[in-house]
Amino acid sequence: MPDQSPTVHMPSLVSIPHDYGETVPSRGRSTSPIRRTSSAEKLRRAPSRTFIPPVPPVDIMDFPKLPHPRVGVSIRMSAPIFLGGATAEGDVCLVIDGGKRQKSNPKKPPILMNRISVSLVGIERSNGRTTMFQCLMTDLIDEAHPPPKTMALANQPASEVGWQAIPSASVLPFRIDLPVSLGPVPFKSKKNSIKFLVSVLVEARLGGERVYVRNSEEVAILAVYDRMWHSLPAEDELRASSSRKGLGQSSQSVGGHG
Repeated sequence: MPDQSPTVHMPSLVSIPHDYGETVPSRGRSTSPIRRTSSAEKLRRAPSRTFIPPVPPVDIMDFPKLPHPRVGVSIRMSAPIFLGGATAEGDVCLVIDGGKRQKSNPKKPPILMNRISVSLVGIERSNGRTTMFQCLMTDLIDEAHPPPKTMALANQPASEVGWQAIPSASVLPFRIDLPVSLGPVPFKSKKNSIKFLVSVLVEARLGGERVYVRNSEEVAILAVYDRMWHSLPAEDELRASSSRKGLGQSSQSVGGHG
């Protein structure tokens, strides 16, 4: 059965130099007592650079999940709560072609892995509109961070479009440095909400066409104590946040209203 995932047109950032975007200062690793240590950390270090992308992935608001029958991806966070000014850490679990070694099938075109990135975005829903007010990103697989040998045929890109993936199950640790000021705290009411999502995006080529695979999970991120914000009721805090300029808006309104 052919894949029924929606067609999403997104610009690829692979051709942009590795140092693009504004870098977020590193504040070291989280020392939270509720942090769950990842077994993958002993095998592969998480890329250390967190940056603000020049083009925020606003399509996440409409398509937080983009499945694919040959590429499975999931997120496992290291703790249930994270704090502004620290780090948000976890693992990306990637399964290609069922994760089992098998003979090549000529009917299946090879998957050329191009880029894997993790984004942390803040999303506000208010007055029937959805706005992205925060976006941080880190690259797990790119020109500066080749895939592990267990994921690809060679340690160098087969061509400009990426590495040829092999059937495998891989765990890639990630770390996102959080600024002290993240904006309003998570909040939800009948008509309004503020939430943070951690989203992983796999960019690949399959049969000469671009393929995007994504999975997203909601995460609890609390801002450092701010007397002004904490003196406001949640509804007032939401209205105050609406006065700031957002990064982008969803192409669809909430609840079907235009």
